[in-house]
Amino acid sequence: WLPEATGGLNWPQETRYTLAAHLCQPATFAMHGLSLAIGAAVQKLAALESSEEPAQYAERGRRILRLDVSTLSAAMMAAQVLMWKGRVHWHGALTIGFCMGLKMLCEQSFHVGDMKHVTTRYTLRELLAGEKRACELLLGANRCGITPCSPLRHVNIFRSMLCSLLLESTQILDSMSVTLDAPCPELHVLVLDDDPVVRLAHTEMVRTLEPCARVTAVASVAEAIGAVEQFSGSQPVQLVLLDLDLSGQTADDGWRLPLCLSEDPRSGLTLANQIDPLMGAEPGTDFRAKPLVAVVSGAISQPSHLRAVCNRGADVAVAKPLKLRALKVMIDASGAADIIG
Repeated sequence: WLPEATGGLNWPQETRYTLAAHLCQPATFAMHGLSLAIGAAVQKLAALESSEEPAQYAERGRRILRLDVSTLSAAMMAAQVLMWKGRVHWHGALTIGFCMGLKMLCEQSFHVGDMKHVTTRYTLRELLAGEKRACELLLGANRCGITPCSPLRHVNIFRSMLCSLLLESTQILDSMSVTLDAPCPELHVLVLDDDPVVRLAHTEMVRTLEPCARVTAVASVAEAIGAVEQFSGSQPVQLVLLDLDLSGQTADDGWRLPLCLSEDPRSGLTLANQIDPLMGAEPGTDFRAKPLVAVVSGAISQPSHLRAVCNRGADVAVAKPLKLRALKVMIDASGAADIIG
């Protein structure tokens, strides 16, 4: 599908794309966590031996086209449908995904011909045909019973799935750099844990990765909700590191998973369920976003726990102790580091 060829148009924003392509040298920057996640997803879908090539291509597209987290997630969402239902090679599927993501979510003018700066492998006709096929497949998926919700909510769900996949891919995670793509002084992380030692440790880990970040550390759901409301206008919370059990008890004192998965105020998921903005009256046009909610708990010990937690309001879940590389993935996925240096 999509043979080698070059396309031709009057390319908009020529200087910006050309400069970005010139500076996009893989050895000179730390790869974004979501690019690594896309590499892992493509490797699984296409049964590749390695995730390196698709991850590098995702990063190339991200940098040259200046894709934020939502647009990159939308790109992989479209690419997955093309690979799975359309039997399209991963490179062509991801290329079409870039186009689809930009057209769905990007505020700036984008033309399919701009893909010339990422790859010259496909003609304009082939790219447009690929877009049409992707639209048909995505609409077909919606007709198969997917619950109606906003496009951005679909993208956020897919972003969380990519993030979780990378967090579970130990080999890829252990090899990634912990250097952030660029300074992100706007990063605001909310740490909710009833253990002061853990609150301090998570605060220091955030500041190790981003010294200029704002970190709000609290011990209760009420304090956390107050912090979210207080900073909603000035510096909104982008990432929540959330403990499950806020009862003040240790495992030996009778900690139970059902308590943490309930609506009990001692459960951290109480915040996860309250922090999500109410859906709009018209879900198809509700484009409001929310922070990335990451559960960090010693109770997370098997895949069934991960699924249970993520089905009750959290976006991702990892076991304690939190690792620096896992935190880097979460910061990347939160969109705080979307500004590309």
